[in-house]
Amino acid sequence: MDSSIRFLHTADLHIGRPFTGICELDSLWRERIVNATRSAFDTLCDYAIKNKVDFVLVSGDVFDTVSAEYSSYALFFDGLKRLSHEGIHTYICAGNHDPYSSWKPSFFSESAFIHIMEAKQPSYFVHYRNGQPLCYIAGRSYKTNAWDSIEPIINGLTYQEIKQNACAASSECVTCIEENIPAIALVHTSLNKGESQRYAPLKITQLQASGVSYWALGHIHAFECFSNDHGVFAAFPGCLQGGDIGERGDKGFVDVTMPYPQYVPHVTFVPASPLCWEECTLDVTHCETLNAVQQCVEDACTCSLSQHRSDYLVARVCLTGITPLYKELNSLATRKALREEINRHMAGVLVFELVNKTILEKGDVLAPSHDTFLYYLVQKADALADTPDDVRSTLKAWCEDKDDATIFTSYLDSCSDKELKELISAAKDQVVRNLLYPA
Repeated sequence: MDSSIRFLHTADLHIGRPFTGICELDSLWRERIVNATRSAFDTLCDYAIKNKVDFVLVSGDVFDTVSAEYSSYALFFDGLKRLSHEGIHTYICAGNHDPYSSWKPSFFSESAFIHIMEAKQPSYFVHYRNGQPLCYIAGRSYKTNAWDSIEPIINGLTYQEIKQNACAASSECVTCIEENIPAIALVHTSLNKGESQRYAPLKITQLQASGVSYWALGHIHAFECFSNDHGVFAAFPGCLQGGDIGERGDKGFVDVTMPYPQYVPHVTFVPASPLCWEECTLDVTHCETLNAVQQCVEDACTCSLSQHRSDYLVARVCLTGITPLYKELNSLATRKALREEINRHMAGVLVFELVNKTILEKGDVLAPSHDTFLYYLVQKADALADTPDDVRSTLKAWCEDKDDATIFTSYLDSCSDKELKELISAAKDQVVRNLLYPA
């Protein structure tokens, strides 16, 4: 009998997460974006059933929040029921967004095919195929939304510990399990990323020394594999569907095969996201009219979409170059109208932001005034860069004395630290243009 193993590994579904950074959506795009995560998860389930995999691993952050709604649970467990009906088991560990203590058992029915890892100690399983032991599977969940234990999340997850505890926990008759069947483990961790203790950080060397054949990791939203002399031994599949411009490109899950008898994992990334995010930078120096700029953006977005497996592209486009169109492109109203025309022409693309970083041609007029909000912002920004609250209070104080700057006050109260940094960066760019091309 062929004892090779095949399974899918996913993580960071973040079901229920609101998409951010987009406004003024029409109903069609709103529906596409709201349904993107469901569609990606359906793709995973369809793929698992079509390819008759042995099981599916989910390495944390199934839900985006500890207070996930019933509809989020329904989406997830409806998919697991489909897998169960085909005899496919699912093994799940909870992450920092959806810790074990936050799961709501009243929202879903227990199943012999669905296994959720505990938090107080690791959970251990023997996975069977046709009554024969195929592999050991183990893992551990977060108890709360921060790893608050001094012990590493990996404790109890060496090969020998997994084998011993999995055999003891198995309700089936296991009188003789082959010594060489592999162990697979699930954890949600900020592996080697230098994050705080709350994210259960581990080192590659800890995983390598464990004797576990494959570590199914979660938490990092980009696909990444880790190999040794024998091949891949750990992977982050990345998130299933990108949620904002910071999660660019195709997203999906991984298809893992472990051929008998060495059981060295072979990992293949499978794109599943129906919608991808991208950031395009375009030099529009050669464009003599706004219509030419529009065509340039449309061509670039069409090219970008063709390079992805996703059906839809959501893009931020940054315009660069030296152009007499600077004044037009620097107008919010003009860029909005230009963006609307682009979106009207392109059925599968949504340009949600046009950023102007072009520079005026020499000789054009852009008179700098050193008594402006921009110059004051740049002057203070470097000294206060690490203390956003001080930046806000200092700038608000300046605004109070300027009749033409009061519009910034409410913005400073509501903007995030990230948005404040972007404002500072934009102000610096503008000041540099003013200095390079004075009247």
